[in-house]
Amino acid sequence: MNRLILTAWLLSIVSAGPAIAADARGVAVLPVLQAGQGQARALLVGVNDYERLTDLRFCEADVTGLRERLVEIGFDRQSVKCLTTGASDSALRPSFRNVTEQLDALFAGLDADSVLVIALSGHGGSFEWKDAGGREHTESFFCPQDARLTDPVGTMISLPKIYERLEKCPARFKLLLTDACRDRHFVPADARVAGKTAVDEARSIAGFADGVKSLSDARRLPKGTLAMVSCSSGEQSWEDRDLQHGIFMYYVLEALAGRADREYRGDGNGVVCFREFKDYVYRKTSDHAWRAHSGSPQTPNFYANWELPNFDLVEVLRREPPVYTGWPYSASEAGRRQAATAAVLGQPVEWSNSVGMKFKLIPAGEFVMGSPREEVEGLVKEYPSLKEYFEVEQPQHRVRITRPYYLGMHEATQSEYERVMGTNPSWFARTGKGSDRVSGQDTSRFPVENVSWDDAQEFCRKLSALSAEQSAGRGYRLPTEAEWEHACRAGTATPFHFGTQLNGRDANCDGSEPYGTTTKGPYLQRTTRVGSYEGNVFGLYDMHGNVWEWCSDWFADYAPAVVDDPTGATAGSFRVYRGGGWYFGARYCRSADRHGNAPDFRFDFLGFRLAFSPVDASVR
Repeated sequence: MNRLILTAWLLSIVSAGPAIAADARGVAVLPVLQAGQGQARALLVGVNDYERLTDLRFCEADVTGLRERLVEIGFDRQSVKCLTTGASDSALRPSFRNVTEQLDALFAGLDADSVLVIALSGHGGSFEWKDAGGREHTESFFCPQDARLTDPVGTMISLPKIYERLEKCPARFKLLLTDACRDRHFVPADARVAGKTAVDEARSIAGFADGVKSLSDARRLPKGTLAMVSCSSGEQSWEDRDLQHGIFMYYVLEALAGRADREYRGDGNGVVCFREFKDYVYRKTSDHAWRAHSGSPQTPNFYANWELPNFDLVEVLRREPPVYTGWPYSASEAGRRQAATAAVLGQPVEWSNSVGMKFKLIPAGEFVMGSPREEVEGLVKEYPSLKEYFEVEQPQHRVRITRPYYLGMHEATQSEYERVMGTNPSWFARTGKGSDRVSGQDTSRFPVENVSWDDAQEFCRKLSALSAEQSAGRGYRLPTEAEWEHACRAGTATPFHFGTQLNGRDANCDGSEPYGTTTKGPYLQRTTRVGSYEGNVFGLYDMHGNVWEWCSDWFADYAPAVVDDPTGATAGSFRVYRGGGWYFGARYCRSADRHGNAPDFRFDFLGFRLAFSPVDASVR
């Protein structure tokens, strides 16, 4: 797992306060990057070999490691500029001129959907200088390869100037990482030691950290900015021969690789959030420095100027929506995954089309499809004559849905169907064959039924052809069977999305035949208004009961070897339908229950709900 948190350094790594409160699983994600629209850029500068200052050892390894993390997350390699003293191209060496020019290029042409990362690894210090009017200034500077202590303004990178540019930059998310004060040899005069300038330890370390802290405290970080610095005032930022990195950067890279989620205070949910990242880097860096350097403290500092209390940094920065692996998962995690996916896509969690149909965004992820052996064996034991119906739910197998998709909040209704098709075939309509059962009721929001798979396909075609839908790029379809079960379960591994039991109070089914309980519920003996029962945590209603729902697949035995986006058999006689219906007992409404019939088969318990893929071509 690659965590873009590392990039936060770029914005301004200066603030090691306590971890931001809020459970990561219940937190929204920053709506930063629209896939295929906003740009994701990074400038990483690492200086090992100085012309006038004492050399360092692992700054280049720090930033090249960060570059690989960003590329793994989804940054285009060409959009990540990495300046190091060992670069074969002279234009990519970290001179004052090159860094200045790359900063200009970095900020040029960004829009409000963009993401910006800046990482600086090398010497840093606080310097006094006078402007043309004779006024004195004290600023924190980062030292490029050719820095001269006697001319900080003309040869070093001013952090206040970077802050000013971040403030003006329209990008929604900006990360500034500064790993400076790396060596005890730095500052005041141009005294020469073995051809290099020696520096006063206290001036270089305390002055730099104080300057960054003051900058963040006084002006606050520019909006949408995260900042981190590798040590606090009066401390040294250590490099480590065994780690082959600066201690701080090493643990940043480890955090981004997923260890922050699995160790220390991580919750193991498959996501590294900002709180976990801060806690992990702070604790690991300070503990390692204390052990390796005889009690010498090094405590990273973090600052953030953002409205949300916590979020998954990787989801903010990646250019492709995530494919989650943790399953089963909690209700709060389901909502967090929806919000994270919406943020990456730049599209809403809920969307309505031109005929009033509402859809929910379903995040990509893995789940176990089908029924466990004990569930099937229990059903077969109770209903031996139905053995063949239940055994098609096996074998259980892991499935990965690799692309997010939208799925109807409700089953398609009679009014929606009639608006598109010009007719209402439903039995349970005021003018239908079941009108005696719905006498005096408005059935416009009842699900359309008595429709075949072929009818549902024609509805998809006609709706997609409407001018408003064409201009929005919506290509409607039936969900695959795997997409349907993934959305129905919504992170659960139980027979129903709300647990192990179901009766007529939980869903519109034959309440005289409950499942997992002896408690019976009402039996309406007809369909009912969509959304009349509790929905699942994705915001989908009537996934259990009301009407069976056609899926796109041919009905056949599972092919468990196909784990990515299965679409079923390539041919067959029957099409799949899922979810149970008003006429059937609760056992047929389970998440894993599956049946099929001919594509032209119609009955008063058969309906459908629609799916479509996000508009952006990169996620189709």
